[in-house]
Amino acid sequence: MRAACGVWVAWFSVLLFVLLGDHASVKGMTVERRLELRNKVKEMFDHGYQNYLRHAYPLDELNPLACNGRTKDDNPGNWNVNDVLGNFSLTLVDSLDAHAIMRDQPEFEKAVRLVIDHVHFEQDSRVQVFEVTIRVLGALLSAHILATEEKWGSRIAWYNGELLLLAQELADRLMPAFNTPTGMPWPRVNLKYGVLSHETEVTCSAGAGTLILEFGVLTRLTGNATYEDAAKKALLRVWAQRSPLDLVGNSLSVKDAKWYNTVAGIGAGIDSFYEYLLKAYILFGEYVYLDIFDAAYRGLMNAVKDERGLIYRNVDMFSGALAATWVDSLAAFFPGLQVLAGDIENAIKLHQVYYTIWRRYRSLPERFDFQTRAPAIAIYPLRPELIESTYMLYQATKDPYYLEVGEQIVMDLEESTRVQCGFAALADVVKGELDDRMESFFLSETLKYLYLLFDEDNFVHVNDGNHVFTTEGHFLSLSYDLLKHESDTRRPDNSTRPPRPSSQPMCDRYMPIHNSNATSYYLPVEHSPPLPQDEIIFIKHLIGGTQMRPFEFKVEPHDGSVYQSARIVKSADGFIADHFAGVQFQVERDPTGAGYRVTKMNGKDVQPTDIIKVPQKGISFLTSPAKGDPLQPSRSPDNGLSHQGARLEAYLHDDNGEILQRDFMLAIAQFGPQMLPSEVINTSLVVLDDERDVEYGCHPFSPEDHRLIQGRLLFVRRGGCLFAEKAIWAELAGAIGVVVMNHVEPFIFPMASGAEQGLDGPGLSNGVDTISIPAYMVSGRDGALLVREASKHGPVKVQLRALDGIEALGAVDLQIQFAGRPVLNVMVVQEVREGHTSREMKGPPWRRWGTRGSGLLDPGSGFGCLMGCGIAATQTCCSDVRL
Repeated sequence: MRAACGVWVAWFSVLLFVLLGDHASVKGMTVERRLELRNKVKEMFDHGYQNYLRHAYPLDELNPLACNGRTKDDNPGNWNVNDVLGNFSLTLVDSLDAHAIMRDQPEFEKAVRLVIDHVHFEQDSRVQVFEVTIRVLGALLSAHILATEEKWGSRIAWYNGELLLLAQELADRLMPAFNTPTGMPWPRVNLKYGVLSHETEVTCSAGAGTLILEFGVLTRLTGNATYEDAAKKALLRVWAQRSPLDLVGNSLSVKDAKWYNTVAGIGAGIDSFYEYLLKAYILFGEYVYLDIFDAAYRGLMNAVKDERGLIYRNVDMFSGALAATWVDSLAAFFPGLQVLAGDIENAIKLHQVYYTIWRRYRSLPERFDFQTRAPAIAIYPLRPELIESTYMLYQATKDPYYLEVGEQIVMDLEESTRVQCGFAALADVVKGELDDRMESFFLSETLKYLYLLFDEDNFVHVNDGNHVFTTEGHFLSLSYDLLKHESDTRRPDNSTRPPRPSSQPMCDRYMPIHNSNATSYYLPVEHSPPLPQDEIIFIKHLIGGTQMRPFEFKVEPHDGSVYQSARIVKSADGFIADHFAGVQFQVERDPTGAGYRVTKMNGKDVQPTDIIKVPQKGISFLTSPAKGDPLQPSRSPDNGLSHQGARLEAYLHDDNGEILQRDFMLAIAQFGPQMLPSEVINTSLVVLDDERDVEYGCHPFSPEDHRLIQGRLLFVRRGGCLFAEKAIWAELAGAIGVVVMNHVEPFIFPMASGAEQGLDGPGLSNGVDTISIPAYMVSGRDGALLVREASKHGPVKVQLRALDGIEALGAVDLQIQFAGRPVLNVMVVQEVREGHTSREMKGPPWRRWGTRGSGLLDPGSGFGCLMGCGIAATQTCCSDVRL
C-alpha cells in the first residue's frame, strides 16, 4: 500500500502515527508487560551509562570487558576508532537527550552540567566530519532544544544556552572541510589545525549529503546562514551527480565530483542520504527536499528493489547490474523511512527480512550474503537500525507483533551482550564471541528506540509538530517562527504548500494481517508477522537456517547401464548434467510444501534460483522405476548448453577502406554464463585508450568509460589481475561480455577464475560461480587486428556466435520426483541438433544473461568488498565503518 502521505508529513510529523495508530484495534501486549519492558530498557540504559561514568569518563567510550575507557590513538590507520573518538567524552555527549526522553530529569541536568564544565573542542583530533556532525553536533543541539523549550517537559531552569555555544564552536571547526571546488566537504578534518595536506579526497554520498538537519537547525537557532548553506550545497551536489536511473553511487571525489565507486543501494555509504532528504522536508517544510526524495525513491524502487520487494540490492548506478549478493545491517533503517514516506506495505516486508536474520543469530550481522545464506561480516556492534524500524512500524500500525519483536530483542541483548561493566558488541554472531567495545550509539539510539517502543505516552508521541530523529537518534524540532516564509518553500511551479489536513485520513487505514496457521521462526509469540503466510515462509527460506533435514543419496543405475563420470557444467541459469548416474544428491523440502529442491549435487552448492537440466537419455535408466530408486521419472521455455568455443565475426577496414568480414575463434571462460546454441549477438567491441592504463581492465572504470562500454563487448589485455576480476569490472561498467587478448600467440584457452583451489575469490563465493557476463579469449595475433581497427575507426561492429555442431537441449514433458513429490529445480530436456531458428539479441543486451533485476540470489556478485566511503586505508570494506 503506497499512500500519498508525504504532504501531511511536513506539518504533522506523526503522520502515520496519528493517522493509522488510532484505528488499529488488535488485542496485544498487556499494559503491565509493556511498562515492565519499558522499565527494563531504562535499567539497561542505566547499566551501560553508569558503567561508562564509573570506568571510562572523561574518555570517549567504554571498554565493557576490560572495564576501562578508550579515546583516540596515534595510529592514523586506526580509522574505525579515530574517525569518531576525538577526546571530547563522546558517550556522555551522544547520550544527552536520552535522559530527557527517558524522563530522567536529574540525570539530564547532571549530564548537561558535565558537558558544559568539561567538554571542549580545542583538540588535535582528526575526525570524520559526518560522524562528529551526527554524534556530537546533533546531540548538543537536541539537548539545547529540550533544555530550553517548556513544551517538552525537560526544561532546565538554570540553563543559559551554553550547549548551543558549544555546538557553534564545533561547527566552526568543521567548516574548513567545506572549502572544496565542489562544496562537498573533505571527509575528515583536524579540529585544531583544519584539513591536513595529506587528506583523502574520496568521500561517500552519506558523508557529503547527511549534514543538512544538524547544520540547518544550527543556522535557524543562531541566525548564521553559513552552516545551512554549506550543508545544502553539498547535498545538492551529490544529487546533481546522479545517474540517468536516478541513483547515487557510493563514493566520489570532493575535488571534481567524479564517482570512485558507482555501486548504489540503501546501505553503508549511502543510507542516510535518502533519510535526510525526507526528514529535511519534514523539519524545514521546503519542497526541494521532498522533490528530490520522490525522484530518488522512485529510482530505488525501479532499480534496487527486487521484484518481490524483499531485497534491496547493491547495483551499478548506471547499468542497474547486480554488484554484490550481500546487504548490510545499516540498511535495516529503511523500513522506518518507508513508514515516513507512507509505503507501509514495503516497509513490513523489508523489516521482516531483517528480523528473520536477527532471529537466526539473535543479533544482526554487519553483512549478510543472500547467495550463501550466511554472514559475510559476522560482527554486531550493537547497532540500532532494526529497532528503529520496529519502533516506527509499531507507531504506524499499532500491531502488537512489533511489541513482541521488541521484547525478543530486549531478551537477546540481555542474554548475548550484557556483561558486568556494560554491554559488549559481538565479534562473531555465529560463535557468540564478544568484542570489547560499547559504541556511543548503543545508548543514544539502540536503547532509546527500544524505550520509546514501550512508552506509549512519551512526549515524542503526543506532541504534534515538525520534529524528527536524526540518523543518530537525536530529537530535533523547530518552532514555526524559525521556518522560512511560505514564498521560500514553494515548488518551482509556484504552487503553495498544501492546506492543513481535514479530519478524513489521506491514507488507507492499516489493518494487521494475522495468520492463524503461521508460526514464528524460532520462539513462540502471540502474534505472527503482518504478512501473508506464503511470504513468511519464503522469507524464512531466503534467510536459511531452517531446521528441515536434508536427504542425501547417490543415484545408481539398476538396469546394468554403464556410464562415465557425469559431466556437470555451469550455465546461465544453473547447471547442466549429461546424466545422473553416479551423481550424489542432497535434496530438501521446499518451504512452500510444493515438493523438493536439489541443494547440492556432487558436493557443489545449488542456489535457490538455479535450474538443473538433464537430457532425457541421461535419466533413461530411471524411466522404468526400479525398487529403491530415490529418483523417479517440467517444462521450460529456455534452452541451454555449455560451450567451449565461440566465433567472433568482425567487420574490418582493409587498406583500401573496404569493409570485409573477418572471423576470429574465441575460447569461452570456465566461469560465467555460456551462450545458447544457435544464438547470434549483434553488438560492437570497444577498445579503450591504453595511455590511461585501462587496457588491462583491472580497476573501476570512470563514468566516461561507462558510457563507452555500456551494452558492448569490452576488449582488454591479459595480465595485471585475474581473468575473473576483469569480468567483474567490465560487468559493473555495463558490458555484455569481455574479450581478453592473450599475450602468447597464437594460442587461446578457456580462462579459469583463478580461485579453483578455494571456495572464495574473485567471481567465486562459497564455491559458486557468481559472474554474470561471459568472458572470451582471443589470440594475440587476432587481438592485434581488432586493436588496430578500433584505434582507427572506433568501436568494431561484430557478431558473436556459438560454435556450430553443438547439441542443444529443449524441454520435454517429464518430471523428476523424490518421495512421490516433484523436484522443482530439475528439468528434463530433449536432445536436438543444430538447425533450430537462430535468435538475435534485441533490446538491452544484459537482459539476455538472466541475472539482472531478479534478486541477490542470482549470480553476478563478484564483490568481496565495496570501495570508497572516504576511507584511505586499502583492503577496507565500506560497511565496516558506520556511515
